[in-house]
Amino acid sequence: MTLSVDESRIWGTLEGGTLEEPLLIDGARNVYAGTASTNAPQALAAIEAIKGYYTVALPVAGSHSTGAAEAAPQGIGYLTMTVGSRGSAKIAGKLADGTSVSLSSKVICFAQQTAVQEGVAESGTESNGTYVVCVPVFKSLRKKGWFGGLLWLRAGETTLIQTDRDLGWYLRWEYAGRKSNGKSKNVKNGADGFEMLLDACGGYFSSLDAIASNYLFSADAPVGVTYTSGSSSGEFVAAAIPVALEVTAASGGLSIPAGVRPTLVDGAYDYSGPNAALVKISGSARTGVFKGAFNVYFDYDRKGKPAHYQSRVQYSGVLVPARAEAFADLPVGMGAYLIRDNTPAFRSYNLKRSFPVVLETPAEPTE
Repeated sequence: MTLSVDESRIWGTLEGGTLEEPLLIDGARNVYAGTASTNAPQALAAIEAIKGYYTVALPVAGSHSTGAAEAAPQGIGYLTMTVGSRGSAKIAGKLADGTSVSLSSKVICFAQQTAVQEGVAESGTESNGTYVVCVPVFKSLRKKGWFGGLLWLRAGETTLIQTDRDLGWYLRWEYAGRKSNGKSKNVKNGADGFEMLLDACGGYFSSLDAIASNYLFSADAPVGVTYTSGSSSGEFVAAAIPVALEVTAASGGLSIPAGVRPTLVDGAYDYSGPNAALVKISGSARTGVFKGAFNVYFDYDRKGKPAHYQSRVQYSGVLVPARAEAFADLPVGMGAYLIRDNTPAFRSYNLKRSFPVVLETPAEPTE
């Protein structure tokens, strides 16, 4: 290990042994814990500029399924973060497979660091004297691998959160997979394993101006998921997947008009009624988090007769009205739903596939 140290920062490399490639070491003094550092007054001023509540969506930047089940989640996880006045960071949320995340971290002020974000001066401060800060995120997920990375903020100028995506740095989520009996201990490359890189799209969240009066709710189709019953199987009904359903925001919450359940007409199910998926939604203007459920239907032939199966799926997500320019075209709300896959080859894994849900703001009417 080689290590360099100055008043506020450490950096170096770790290599050799069982490591295939050298690891980079980078860290900074926790100047918020006291005033011994000459940078403490400036750093404390920086934290005052960024303290508050943040929402962050985690769109997939890259993924690789390491097992035969092709189980890498396609949905979008989210984090919420509260930064305190002494550099504390409380983080909570859900990853795209429904795994809950909850951890505490510290804001690190890189007052002496070479720039890692576009437009940041080499001294580690911007041209107007503001500081570059980051929040380390690392979480062991028990039976679901690990998740970690750095969330960067530029204090004093903006309240946006992102990764160093231009340098190829993202949040990383790795899961080795399970044995077919559901056990994950000492397993390498189990059938449901995956490796993922996640973007960070978000920023400061204020309920005073972040909630629109209405949204449109949509869900991606669960492509590749079938329902199997004995020797029969069926594809999902594409006509019933929610697309651009009107969502109303009122009294600090969200709502969708009641739907009409599909009925059997002349030997086939009719999905033409409004909100045939029976979507339910709830949300909080205070936190920006939304959740709910809807039906995914499967129609198939069983011994010459029409058969119908419905899967009630749960979803959750977060509103991210503040985000970096690179994410300007993404929906204002992003999340994921989970649907069980009972494909016989992987039934013992009890797989739940993950797909995106979004809330979009309606387009402005044209004259």
